[in-house]
Amino acid sequence: MFRRALTLLCATVVVIFSGLITTSAPAYAASSNLQFVRLAEIENDLSGFCLTAHDSSTNGAKIYQDRCGLAQDEWKIYQDLAYLPSVVYEFRNQDSDKCLADPSSSQTAGAQFIQWTCNNFDSQRFWIKNLDTTTELGFAENLASTLYMDDKGASLTAGAAVIQWTFNGQLNQKWYFAASPATGPCCVE
Repeated sequence: MFRRALTLLCATVVVIFSGLITTSAPAYAASSNLQFVRLAEIENDLSGFCLTAHDSSTNGAKIYQDRCGLAQDEWKIYQDLAYLPSVVYEFRNQDSDKCLADPSSSQTAGAQFIQWTCNNFDSQRFWIKNLDTTTELGFAENLASTLYMDDKGASLTAGAAVIQWTFNGQLNQKWYFAASPATGPCCVE
């Protein structure tokens, strides 16, 4: 009798815990694992222009390249420790406090990046690949799309769209994570 009651109790506990496991929060749930790395201007290696959110207070504002030194082209770089041992980053606009995002987690090459309220989804997370720790140049790959941040058409013009594109290793996909002088080196790979 005691064994049957104990077995029934154990089975009930297993059912309760398995219910908790299946109803747990999804992997993209809010993360408290963000660690500030630095404040930076994210400058394209080919054009010399910086990543900018022109209408920096609006969700869905398109991301362009523009001259560096504008208030809306400074980005707070955070490392998301939830992805360890991988090194994954979030780029948050200093002016709007909104995140650089792949719109609707698009898998489409050519989709223009936007800014959106930070929500900890993979569409707002990036790996910085082939980072040269001396020059701080690297390629930013979006986790959701696995496409790379790209100065559309290798444009040398202010106002050109910043899109996601298949990796090609060209300078229009290479970005310099230029720090404000007091923030130190960036983004250990």
